[in-house]
Amino acid sequence: MICLCITASLAVIAQGLADSLIERVADGTLKERRTLILVPREAPFSAIHLEHMTRLAQPEAMVLPPNPSLYH
Repeated sequence: MICLCITASLAVIAQGLADSLIERVADGTLKERRTLILVPREAPFSAIHLEHMTRLAQPEAMVLPPNPSLYH
């Protein structure tokens, strides 16, 4: 689980690159076909961000946008 994942890390994980420890762990999790939970931090998503999220949702990744209760 990567809580408050920045979109740069989301893009790197979607491309299959692994430069930092978090990205290497995410890559290993996807290789082992275990469920990876990503919580993106930035709220207004662009089409490129949504494309990366869609690419990650096809293997065993789950993208959960944060829904804090203070917005209700």
